[in-house]
Amino acid sequence: MKRTFSLLLALALCLPALAQSNGWLQSVQTSPASVLVGSWRSGNFMYTFNADGTYVYVGAIEGPALSTRSSETGNYSISGNNLIIARKRGLITATNGYRQDMKAETITYPLVMGRSPNGPAIQLTYPTGNTIFYRVAN
Repeated sequence: MKRTFSLLLALALCLPALAQSNGWLQSVQTSPASVLVGSWRSGNFMYTFNADGTYVYVGAIEGPALSTRSSETGNYSISGNNLIIARKRGLITATNGYRQDMKAETITYPLVMGRSPNGPAIQLTYPTGNTIFYRVAN
């Protein structure tokens, strides 16, 4: 059961994926973490990066028979072209009563920052592919 929900969550992350080869998203060699401060959305998933180096991540997969939600908190930093996410805690829940506490974990994602036709964007490379997050207007 855990594997099924983890797989569903991973698949949902790649649904809004766009290939970097589109060319409109240009790589930034080294960026201070402060450029990430604010909220970034991709479909039903959103990161909020705070100026103090903490983040909140929330997401939902909505379906006719089953819906899942995930949330996590932790710290973040940028090293070169990588976003380092150090999750302190997280939770996955589903409408069928499923619940999974996510352990503390540090993951490094290749990061591309730039501008898109929709404004500022970041691209994170997950194991399932690239996902574009767009800055949410304040």
